Amino acid sequence: MTQLFANNVSVQILNTVNPGDTTITLFPGSGALLPAITGSNFITATLNDYLGRTEIITITAISGDNITVTRAQEGTTALTWQPGNLVDLRITRDTLVRLQNPAANSVSFDGTTLDQQFLNRVNRVVDSIAELKTISKLTYTRCFVTGYYSVGDGGGGVYYYDSTDNTSTDNGGTVIVATDGGRWKLVHNSAISICQFGAIGNNTVECATAIQNAINAAIAGNVSLYIPDGHYKISTALSITMSGTARGLKIQGDSGNDLLANTGAILDFSAISASDAVSVTSGNAQAFCVFSGITFVGSATVNHGIHVTNSSYVDFEKCIFKSFSQSGYAAVRFTGSAGGFVGVNNFDRCRFENNNDGIWIYGDNSNVYNIKSSSFLDSVNAAVHIGDTALVQTSRVINIESGCNFEGNARDVSCLAAVVGFNITGNYFENDNNAQTAPRILITNNGVNANSGALVIEGNTFQKTLVNAGDSMILLDSITKGRVKENFSATGNDNSKFFVYGTNCADVEFDVPHSPPGATPAYPVVMSRSGAGSVVTFTGPATSNDRVPITGLAFTGTGEAPPGASTTTINKAFYSRVGNQVTVTLQLTLTTKSGSSTGYVEISGLPFTNQGAQVQFNLIVSGFSRTGPYYYGIIPQGASVMQIWDSSPSQVDFQTFVTAGATLEATFTYFVNP
Repeated sequence: MTQLFANNVSVQILNTVNPGDTTITLFPGSGALLPAITGSNFITATLNDYLGRTEIITITAISGDNITVTRAQEGTTALTWQPGNLVDLRITRDTLVRLQNPAANSVSFDGTTLDQQFLNRVNRVVDSIAELKTISKLTYTRCFVTGYYSVGDGGGGVYYYDSTDNTSTDNGGTVIVATDGGRWKLVHNSAISICQFGAIGNNTVECATAIQNAINAAIAGNVSLYIPDGHYKISTALSITMSGTARGLKIQGDSGNDLLANTGAILDFSAISASDAVSVTSGNAQAFCVFSGITFVGSATVNHGIHVTNSSYVDFEKCIFKSFSQSGYAAVRFTGSAGGFVGVNNFDRCRFENNNDGIWIYGDNSNVYNIKSSSFLDSVNAAVHIGDTALVQTSRVINIESGCNFEGNARDVSCLAAVVGFNITGNYFENDNNAQTAPRILITNNGVNANSGALVIEGNTFQKTLVNAGDSMILLDSITKGRVKENFSATGNDNSKFFVYGTNCADVEFDVPHSPPGATPAYPVVMSRSGAGSVVTFTGPATSNDRVPITGLAFTGTGEAPPGASTTTINKAFYSRVGNQVTVTLQLTLTTKSGSSTGYVEISGLPFTNQGAQVQFNLIVSGFSRTGPYYYGIIPQGASVMQIWDSSPSQVDFQTFVTAGATLEATFTYFVNP
């Protein structure tokens, strides 16, 4: 861009020129007297009249006798000019100022002027963000920073001066405000690093402010956040807050697979006291937050490691959580408050070690969790914890699957909430600490919740020797509809301990777990029901260990008159089922009998109605005064009672032939609906 000159040029205006006009028509033939303008060159001229008025203009183009102008230059005012007023090529102040400088802004250089070449094309290299702040925006517009504090420390990058921004605040990374007010912006594609905000991974420099600034900038810029290999000390809690259109964040760590958690991207929160290490909130909406390849380290003074509140779509992959051991807290906690929602959250190939709780799902509307291919080691309370004592909570669709490994935990799965759609499939459970005798899996309605339903515990392997009578691998209470089948138990043949012990369950299928070849049968399955007639199905081989207790069996009299008061003691009563064939084994004692009891003897309360032909079977009886050793029983078709007969055959009279203390023992089989 060069100023052009010509000697003794003074031409006249042909038509009136108003203050807003940018085209001026000259007397015919006058345009040829002006220097020819090409490219970005220009002419400085002065408009004047006989009254002594002047206005300085810049002529930027000439077409015949028409000139294109920029009005009111060098502090003058755009005026109205009449035909005959003059356009003179005079020397002005700015012309002389430009001549005083060594032609930097007027000498053509590489398609532009020399001053623009320096401003826009000549980069400056500095070694720290502090040095970047000293760069003049009038001299450079590009700068390469070799480090945040010093060369090669992982910070820095390519920065440019944004001349259109006078208001942005310095965030320590992507926006740096220089001492002269210039805003320098970091050039990045799709990711920024916490080291570009001043974090140093030497386990000495405090990094909380740097990492928080990096998180905020990544969310605002909709870019990923990168954590390089290093041990980052964090003594103040971090927060990830999504709102409005600012949603979505992936935090990618370096080498997060280290099995010992000694190298890689390590965020160390062990110095935090009485607060959560990281909080994730999104205003009861989708957070779309992903943590990948990061090791999180806590201590007994940190509350929850990561606390997700009323936010959905939060995923963890290849992450390690260790030493969040404060009682009552978890490495990762999900909380859905009243009217809120937290869910659609996933764990893939993660590891939990020495935490109080590994994952804790808490509060109502906590739905859809997928936990797969992850390891849980040495949890003080529970590896996976759902609900809490006396908490009313309903959750839906929780999947623990695809090769999760549980070892050394006080309890592997503790569910105190109502869960609809609970799948525990294809995992490994081991506890070599005999002091931990609690069931590996506990699912109960906690006395305040609805029953859990659609439960599947299938295809798992259990390696644990139970210690105390009454211990169980799986303890279930109040399950409606479910299946516990095709599991493998490497140990156990003591009938005082149980693979599954259930109470108040309805419409649930069970089988005895598989055992190693040649080993004794695994621990038995025991299921009780809320009362006779509840629909409980049991599928498995008909062995004495595969037993489901029968409650509500009783001696009764029927026929001539209702029986009087009587009590029955159930010494033994259980059934097994294969397909639609049910086998019942029982031993009953008539404890007391009213003198007014009459009618024929029946045993009521069988678990299923006989859907086949009338069934006859032998009995072992005592306390019956009727002669003849051949007593037998009959289950009529369409009935759930057994009738006692003698060999005559005649029904046994309740009042006449049965005395208090009489016992009856039998094993029989009948058919039910498939």
